[in-house]
Amino acid sequence: MAGCFRRWDLRATAKKYVLALMSDLPRKNCWTIAEHAGDATPGKMQHLLERAKWDTMAAMAAVRGFVCERLDDGDAVAILDESGQCKKGTATIGVKRQYVGCAGRVENAINVVYCSFATVAGHALVGARPYLPAEWARDAERRQAAGVPDELEFSTKPELGRQILADLHAEGRLPGWVTGDEVYGRDPRLRAWLESPEVSTAYVLGISTSTRIALTPGKPTDPGLIHLTVTEVKRLVNLATRAWHSLEHHLHWHTWRRRHQARARWFHQRTRLTRR
Repeated sequence: MAGCFRRWDLRATAKKYVLALMSDLPRKNCWTIAEHAGDATPGKMQHLLERAKWDTMAAMAAVRGFVCERLDDGDAVAILDESGQCKKGTATIGVKRQYVGCAGRVENAINVVYCSFATVAGHALVGARPYLPAEWARDAERRQAAGVPDELEFSTKPELGRQILADLHAEGRLPGWVTGDEVYGRDPRLRAWLESPEVSTAYVLGISTSTRIALTPGKPTDPGLIHLTVTEVKRLVNLATRAWHSLEHHLHWHTWRRRHQARARWFHQRTRLTRR
């Protein structure tokens, strides 16, 4: 990861920061981390996180490569989920009153979409994208004051998850299965991307009970004929002794009844599933 930092002192501070995050500190902030690292003040840690220039995406790619090389057993699963952090002020990028899972309610907080690479041997994060609410994306003055990059635009959480998965796919590390809750399952564009011929990845994504599902795209396929019923067998036997019209005419009606009943059953089942 040395190439992610322009200066050696930033690289040294980053190493101390990571070691502190992996330590057993009961509470981790710039003050406690600086004390753990042996610094006299939290200034270096604050500078690293707030003003220093380093390639966060390259660092994330390095971590992703490290994790996948050591955990991938050929049966991995990519798990999408977001995590929030409550905040007191209004200056943190993306902060607003929104639902956060850690609190279980609406709070003044930020949200970040994560992707975990899970195998039997263990799991680790391989990607993250901060969620920038639409009101933040539209407010030029607030963006400038907080230092939001010009190229960063509003994206839904499923789209942020797709971007992380796209990074894995571009590197040839996208697992054969992707999973997530209904935040991601309700987005048809994410599902379409996973099903596309270029990606073709299996997924298990949650959906809400009110989600409408199209059982068949476009015109419904022919449901065929129902199995022979006792009544239809009796009709066919009776044709041997009594027939008011030609045999072809009666067989036409025999087929029509079976097809009509099969189609009626098909529509009935579809209606029941749609109303659930």
